[in-house]
Amino acid sequence: MQVNITELIENGIFGFIKIGDSKQDLLNNQLTPESWLRDYNIDNSPIWRYGNIDFHFTDSNILTSITNNYVTEINGGKPIQIIDRWIFKENNNPTLKEALDYLSLLGLDYKKETNNLNIINIELKNGVFFSFENLESEQDEAHYSNYKITVLGIKNVW
Repeated sequence: MQVNITELIENGIFGFIKIGDSKQDLLNNQLTPESWLRDYNIDNSPIWRYGNIDFHFTDSNILTSITNNYVTEINGGKPIQIIDRWIFKENNNPTLKEALDYLSLLGLDYKKETNNLNIINIELKNGVFFSFENLESEQDEAHYSNYKITVLGIKNVW
């Protein structure tokens, strides 16, 4: 399966996978996970992993979100080929400013929230979300260039 990250950002499309698909849907499409949580098996694990991309499931095996915590090294393993990395070039950790500028160029609406750990979360209407952490010592939100993306994912829409 091929995944276009630009298409994910713009349209909320992660290949042919949809939030709400079942584990069986993925298996029927030849997407057997490469790993899952320790002390679980393929049937009852709440997380399946393809490379460093995590698929999160409910207790009834319904896909609720897809996340990647390694955006500079995003890797779908053997089953998922990344064909367009958007602004996530290898060994480049985009800043909050770069991401917001690009989202503005695309005309995409988003919600921005800062949690109690000073992590800035961006969520698009299509369910795509990002988390940004201040990787510098200065904890001033005004310096968006200090905030680097640490998480990319998609979940149910708001």
